[in-house]
This record gives sequence, C-alpha cells and structure tokens, in this order.
Amino acid sequence: MGTRIKNMKAGFSIAKSNAKQKFKKNINVRLWHWSSKLRGILIVYALLFLVAHVASVFVGDMKWMQITFNALLINSLVLIVVFFGTWLFNFGNAVGHGVAFVGKKIKGDK
Repeated sequence: MGTRIKNMKAGFSIAKSNAKQKFKKNINVRLWHWSSKLRGILIVYALLFLVAHVASVFVGDMKWMQITFNALLINSLVLIVVFFGTWLFNFGNAVGHGVAFVGKKIKGDK
C-alpha cells in the first residue's frame, strides 16, 4: 500500500510540474500576442503619420510639418523600444531554457 501512495504522489508532482511549464508557456504566448498587436498598431500609426507629413510638405504648412514629424519620431521610438523589449525578453527565456537543458545534460539527469 505504501508504494501505491508514493507512486500517486510522484504522479501528482509530475502533473503539477507539467502544469507549471504550460502556464509559463501560455504567459510567453500571451506576451507575444500582446506585443505583436501593439507593434501592428504602431506601424499603422507610423504610416498614417508619414502620409500626413508628406501631405503637409506638399501643402507647405510648417506647423503641421513639425507636428507630424514629432509624432512620427515618437511613434518610431516607441516601436523600437517595444521591438527590442520583446526580443530581449524572448532571448532571455531562450538562454534560460538552454542553460537549464545543458545543465541537465552535464549532470546526467533525464
């Protein structure tokens, strides 16, 4: 009877660790979807600001040229920060998983 209980406990701990791994992967997937939606919105706004800036250049309105240029500049900076932030987050996760994998192989664990 004792081994049966031990086996059940081991099965529960394996299921628990698998659930934790799935939860971590879901968080990464949610972050990726959120950041890609944000990048898409920022790219659309960048294109709109670019069209507005070109139109203000053709019209010759200096005030709107400055406003649209500043909006385009701020939008581009935010887009760069979001892009590199997401890249660094994913790179950090990949390095973390790679190091853990190599550590397990060196120790001889399965």
